[in-house]
Amino acid sequence: MNTSLRLRLTLLLVFLCLTPAYPLWAAVIYVDASATGANNGSSWADAFNYLLDAIYSAPPGTSIWVAQGAYRPDMDSVNPDGTDDRTSTFLLIDNIALYGGFPSGGGLWDSRDPNTYKTILTGNIGFPDDNSDNSYQVVNALSTNSTAILDGFTITAGNADGDTPFDSGGGMYNYYSYPTITNCTFAGSSADYGGGMGNYYFSEPNIVNCTFTGNSAYDGGGMYNESSIPILTNCTFIGNSAYDGGGMFNDVSDPTLTNCIFTGNSADYGGGMENIESRPMLTNCTFTDNSAVQGGGIYNYESIPTVINCTFIDNSAVDYGGGMYNWFHSSPKLINCTFIGNSANDGGGMYTYSSNPTVANCTFTDNSADQYGGGMFSDSSTTLTNCILWGNTAPTGAQIYDTATVTFSDIQGGCAGTGNINADPLFVDANDNLLLSPGLPCIDKGNNTDVPPDIADLDGDSDTTEPTPLDLDYRPRFLDGDFNDTVIVDMGAFEFSFAYFGDFDNQCDVDFQDFAILALAWLTEQGQTDYNPICDISSPVDYKIDMFDLKVFCENWLQGSSE
Repeated sequence: MNTSLRLRLTLLLVFLCLTPAYPLWAAVIYVDASATGANNGSSWADAFNYLLDAIYSAPPGTSIWVAQGAYRPDMDSVNPDGTDDRTSTFLLIDNIALYGGFPSGGGLWDSRDPNTYKTILTGNIGFPDDNSDNSYQVVNALSTNSTAILDGFTITAGNADGDTPFDSGGGMYNYYSYPTITNCTFAGSSADYGGGMGNYYFSEPNIVNCTFTGNSAYDGGGMYNESSIPILTNCTFIGNSAYDGGGMFNDVSDPTLTNCIFTGNSADYGGGMENIESRPMLTNCTFTDNSAVQGGGIYNYESIPTVINCTFIDNSAVDYGGGMYNWFHSSPKLINCTFIGNSANDGGGMYTYSSNPTVANCTFTDNSADQYGGGMFSDSSTTLTNCILWGNTAPTGAQIYDTATVTFSDIQGGCAGTGNINADPLFVDANDNLLLSPGLPCIDKGNNTDVPPDIADLDGDSDTTEPTPLDLDYRPRFLDGDFNDTVIVDMGAFEFSFAYFGDFDNQCDVDFQDFAILALAWLTEQGQTDYNPICDISSPVDYKIDMFDLKVFCENWLQGSSE
């Protein structure tokens, strides 16, 4: 290697090592409400006091760093006392990035912490404690692309109660826009449509690590989507309320949600989410403690949601569908989902009317209905395969009420259909752990051909046509659970995945921790206090823990262990 090339490589390495851990921009403009210098944005000492001044002066490619404090959309250096104009808003602009979360007085990028240094964009521009004169929309994005960035802010106190378009998106309004929104909290805003955020006309915001809390609206307390396709990852909707769609309302929209949580939201229809003529895609999402008159977790009307690896826990509905309500030509696809402890008058886990849901490898347990269908109420062509419905309660149709096509499923009380069984699945813990115990009836009793395609690409191999390869715990779906050299899928949301017989703690090895579990159940049998079904690993299962089980355990001793 010649000297010149070696020098160039050395300089390149030095450059890479010194490159800051934030996006490279042409310039940085500083904003700090407490700064007392020249107020020109050139440094933290001379930072702008008003965020609007920074936005007005920012050339393309600028990064605007904002220190903690509250900033109003009607205040700038020309109007230091504000204008009280309710149409005032913070407008996102292409190739301009807004970063909040810096300490007062400023600091380097590494000192930034939006959770500690709250940077608040507030619509409270009028009298305190009077929302009627608040800004309609705190933040606005009109025909922007993904280079318009909002990161690390709390957006609050918008009140979109005006005429169109000022009736939508109290916290943020997006119109034909693709902004990038990260690490933000939308709290305490209200609107006719979309209290926290409203997305319109093919808007596709990319929303990551954001929280929507305490917002309210007529439609879409947390978020309202109309003809839009937002992408949400690691987001939380908590305590939002609306008439339709407490957490989120989708109208002719196809949002994609991954690793999102809906909890404590409420509405008349769709406590967590309402879908009207929409096709949302939900993967690894949780709906818990949401409530509604109909559809405590999700309400679907003429919609085709795809719901994969999702959990519905303790949602409630006054009338129909504690976990989910499907009405009028809705065809949801559910794969690897659990419905636990949901309740309603009819259809504690799920209520279906004039619709065609397909439910594969799902588990319904501990759901309840006051009248019909503790696990599921279906008056139409619901299709269930490889499912477990056990421990649900209702005066009529405790597990399933009325009509459904059921195959290769474990239904308490029995159900007509190919491959169905009626046997206690003996979950590891029916209250907290729905994993299957070894050697029990649901293991290798499903039907491989009924496993739906991997639409969500759970294993990340870009093959969306293969059978779904993972279960709700993201462990392999196709395993030889009974060790007979034939790989058959299990019933329910979880695949029996002990690496070896004797791996009682599910840690993929057989060691002293597992021996301790076996010892606690030694010489017990089914019905006795210390009997533990996971330790009954002899073949065939004899519901006793004795020398036959110890023999199998010893044959697998230290398998998978580094000891």
